[in-house]
Amino acid sequence: MSADNPYAAPEATDHIAPDDGYDVPDDMGGITRGQFWLGYLGSIIVGFLIAFLFPPAVLLLYVIIPILACFRMKNVGYHPALGLLILVPVANIWAGILCGAAPTGYRHTKKLDTIGKVIIGIIIGLFVLGLLAGFLLPALSR
Repeated sequence: MSADNPYAAPEATDHIAPDDGYDVPDDMGGITRGQFWLGYLGSIIVGFLIAFLFPPAVLLLYVIIPILACFRMKNVGYHPALGLLILVPVANIWAGILCGAAPTGYRHTKKLDTIGKVIIGIIIGLFVLGLLAGFLLPALSR
């Protein structure tokens, strides 16, 4: 924009989007997306292996996974207590997608990176595959 005409089209050197001045810190605390998935999948595998010896040990997953989600929510930029939503039906979808796919500082940028988009694509694909299996498998067994 020129100073003479405020309605003129922006020049190439002008910023189209305003800079909010917020840079996401490198260390937001909590655990990263990779650490969350490693802890999540690792606790499920170890939990079910231990469950063969002592079945009530599966209940430890109801403690470990919310703790992981609380640490991950802190890294994403939300209050850590929101990680407990992983225990609430329907709200756990939002919390699980945030914990599993959102990059560090997502709350401030509201932008998914490529890895996050791939993870959400995999989640949606598995959901659709589950729906198709739920409808088609009973029909095929008749």
